[in-house]
Amino acid sequence: MESLDEIIYVHAGTQTGSILGFQGTLTSMQNFYAYSPNLGSVKCLNTNGRYLITGGFDEIIRLYDLKQKKEKGQLIGHEGTITCIQSFQNFIISGAEDSVIIIWKSKEWSLLFRLKGHKDSVYDIAIHPTGKILASVGKDRKIILWNLINGTKIFRKTMTFNTYKIKWAPDENVVVMSDNSVHLVSQETNQSIKEWKHPKRINDFIIIEDVIIVGGDDGNLYFWNNAFNVDEPSYYFSFHAHTPRVKKVKYLKKSDLDYLVTCSTDGTISIWEITELLQNMKNVKESKYLEEPVKPLYNLESYQRIITMDVHFARQVFQHEPAIQGEIENEEGEELPEVEEAPKPKNKKKGQDAQPLKAEKMGKKIKKVQFVDEKADNPKKKMTLQKQKIQQKKLNNAPAKPARNVPHKNKGRRG
Repeated sequence: MESLDEIIYVHAGTQTGSILGFQGTLTSMQNFYAYSPNLGSVKCLNTNGRYLITGGFDEIIRLYDLKQKKEKGQLIGHEGTITCIQSFQNFIISGAEDSVIIIWKSKEWSLLFRLKGHKDSVYDIAIHPTGKILASVGKDRKIILWNLINGTKIFRKTMTFNTYKIKWAPDENVVVMSDNSVHLVSQETNQSIKEWKHPKRINDFIIIEDVIIVGGDDGNLYFWNNAFNVDEPSYYFSFHAHTPRVKKVKYLKKSDLDYLVTCSTDGTISIWEITELLQNMKNVKESKYLEEPVKPLYNLESYQRIITMDVHFARQVFQHEPAIQGEIENEEGEELPEVEEAPKPKNKKKGQDAQPLKAEKMGKKIKKVQFVDEKADNPKKKMTLQKQKIQQKKLNNAPAKPARNVPHKNKGRRG
């Protein structure tokens, strides 16, 4: 029997609103759940210990207990498609097309802060390793840094390029993904100080020490070296990974070995060992495409249009109990002071606290919904309005029906 360090979990969200779970080793996997609770596509998901957190088109955040295989409850506060979710200890942070970022305190199932600073859809968020600062980007091309202790803005800068994804660099700068390039943005000058261009649109990237790995619409993976050395140029090597495109890229490390897990919109999930490739990055002195094909360790066919994905080892579920069940703890295990709540504007009702719902098995929808939202005085009315909005969107996007020639009873008569 494999140890918890050998078993991995892969979670995928699809265009049709399903979440799929696969478990196994790096060379053999099988499906262990398939659940379709969402109205519309699943846009983002995140794992925090034994919990899976999802969000998407229906504006609802859902929490699942992977150990018990049950849906634990729902958080509702956005008025637009949820585009990004991150978690840190017992906090969940979500961004959506309503231009708002919400910080949830999952221990009490309550809404802690609403962060308003973007003028349009929020595309991505990144929590600093200290857990004290949040970076966000959106359709308005703004990079905003937030203080997570009191829910206030620290800094805001409008860039000259589109901003789709953001991550923290090891040197405390931020890395931002645009249409077909990735930028290293300095916190001192607030300008792009290094850029990595690609031939086609890119969809995702990860950072491994001083290497950036990028996947995009051409189906290739690009490995860039010297990523954070501004004084030296970066070179890449690339190879074909998926057809038609690389949608998501995730990283796993087991002992001294490095692995990538990638997925495509055609439903294929691939696992790659990249240990030797990373070791040779320092020797790359010119950019080149690897003509000799790089073969994955394992290919998994989900037969679904995958939009988002997350991966982790089984030990995260069965050995690690996240602070979502208890108080915040620091590295030494001491209890940290509670986060101070920002003063709320007058003339606004205090948000309702939602209690955890009765657990249901994955595969059954929760009928009762608890809401956490200042405007949701009538939960049933709000849910009805959400369904009407979704149905109207579907009608607006539906192709027009061709006209039919129906013979008139009084043929030849006009008027």
